[in-house]
Parts: sequence; C-alpha cells; structure tokens
Amino acid sequence: MHVLPACVLLFVAAGPLSAATLGTYDAWTLVEDPPHAGMSANVDSATAVTLQASGSVPAGVDIGYQSVDGGTVGASTAGWYFSPTADFSLAVDYAVTGTDPVGVTAIGLGFGEDAGGANSGGAVLTFLNGAPLAFGGAARTNDVSTLAPLGAALAPSGRLFVGYEAVSGDVTFGYSTSQGSLVPTVSGSFGGRQNGWTESDLLVSLFLRSDALPPLFGPLQSGSFGVTFGAVEVLTGAPAAVPLPAATWLMISALAGLLGRRRSAAA
Repeated sequence: MHVLPACVLLFVAAGPLSAATLGTYDAWTLVEDPPHAGMSANVDSATAVTLQASGSVPAGVDIGYQSVDGGTVGASTAGWYFSPTADFSLAVDYAVTGTDPVGVTAIGLGFGEDAGGANSGGAVLTFLNGAPLAFGGAARTNDVSTLAPLGAALAPSGRLFVGYEAVSGDVTFGYSTSQGSLVPTVSGSFGGRQNGWTESDLLVSLFLRSDALPPLFGPLQSGSFGVTFGAVEVLTGAPAAVPLPAATWLMISALAGLLGRRRSAAA
C-alpha cells in the first residue's frame, strides 16, 4: 500500500463537473451475507438506501446492495458494471445514526468480480460503539484479504471513494469528511491488485457489516446502528448496462449467423 498524489489524480482526471450516478437504487440488488434477523435494508428513494443492524449480530454478517442482479456480471440479467480494460472512479456520501450501539461495525464501498467478493477491493470505515474509529482499504485475491489502514480525521457523515486504473491494475480508495467532494482528503492504493484477478467484468457494491477487532472489541452486541448512503456517483469512466444493448445483440447474432454459413460452405 502506498499513499501518493497519483491516487488522488485518478479520482479527478478527466472528471465531469457534476458526476453521473450509477443507475438508481430501485434497480440495484439486495445482498445478505448471510441473512440475519438483526440486519435490514430499505430503498428510501432512487438515490438513497438505508442499512440497519440491531441487537446481537455475529462478526462477518453483512447486508448491502450491488449493481447487478447475479453472482457475477456474466450471470446477470440487469444492472451496471465496469470493464477491467478502462479506468473508473466512484464516490458515495454516507451518514450514520445509532441508538446506544455496543460493538464494532463497518461500512464500505467497493467493486469486484463476484458477489462474494473473492476478487475485490474498496474503502472501509470502521466504527466502535457508533463512533468512527478507523479508515482504510480492503482487498481480496482468491478470497485472501489484505488490509491497508490510513490515518484520517473521521466523521459520522462524509464520503467514500474507490477507483481503478487499467494499465497498472491498481485499486484505489479514499475518504473525505465533506459530502459531495470530488477529491478525497486521504487516499491509498493496492498496487497491481487487479492483475491477480481473472480479467472479468466488475460489479459495484456497498455494505454494512457487524465486525470485530479481536481480542479487544467484538461485534455488535446490543443497540442499533444504521447508515444511509446517497447515490453512487461515477466521477470518471463509463459504466455499461446489463443486458447488452439490443444493437450489440443484433451484431453478435449477425456475426454468429455469418460464421455458421461460412462453416457450412467450407463443409
């Protein structure tokens, strides 16, 4: 992990003055890993979702939304994704609330090749008893995790950033206490991380998790903790829609037919 000005430049290079959103939440897909009675989610509007944890929730249980409706982009029938052949950067505003929460929770924004996060990376903000405790990056390759904590001034509301650079395979992450900011105040990267993945298309997700920091602090034991996310904004890059546009399907069908005729003629 390294902290360089280049990490910040990725978020703003060729960026629009006002960012587009990555679809609307009424078309995103709920993910529960695993389902738990203490975890709930609500689509507040097309541009806001609220995730809630209540009572005793074991460490590692999370709930969130992802930008496609399948386990991978290739297995999906609807949603939005990014190609690993092009750069992109994203940001989302958050605001947390709580009623006497006791234990560790975490929120995050990330992207990866599959819903389970076996090959993935992103930004994670950790809370203890409802108060922000630490920020950093988290990445996985073949389901093996790497953490990269960063020192930062933290707040109960702010903005998370993630990004990807195709040439290097770098996965970047950032944080700001200012909602709506186009540039993180602190950022880092996992150099070349995507190079160890499978070159599959990339889905986007956000989450709330009951977590733990052993041996000192355990997962959420009581009370409630929630987070409201605003729309996921595309700062740079161009997402693609699932399924492929009709014109693309027509072209694929035409090519398949042409290849079939050529094989028949050759026979």
